[in-house]
Amino acid sequence: MATGSAEYFTGLQGAARILTRRGKYDEALKVLDLVDVEKLGGSWGGSMLFTRAQTLDAAGRTADALKLYRTVLSNKTAHEAHRKAADEAIQQIENQQ
Repeated sequence: MATGSAEYFTGLQGAARILTRRGKYDEALKVLDLVDVEKLGGSWGGSMLFTRAQTLDAAGRTADALKLYRTVLSNKTAHEAHRKAADEAIQQIENQQ
């Protein structure tokens, strides 16, 4: 499997989600660190940032999660579904504060 393939990125996100559900946030973030999001173009960049934001949110790192959710929301190359989900996550966090 090529490290730049959709299968690779999807696999990393899946592993991170499983680790997050198990409360292994640091391990999940290490998995996501295998991708340099700065070099990732197109919708994958927004997708990977969104997954990282979800992990940070689940870990209770709300300020860091909000920052990434806002980055996804303002990223015009991010998929519309990710921007919408980021907006909803921002609103949910802000309503809880």
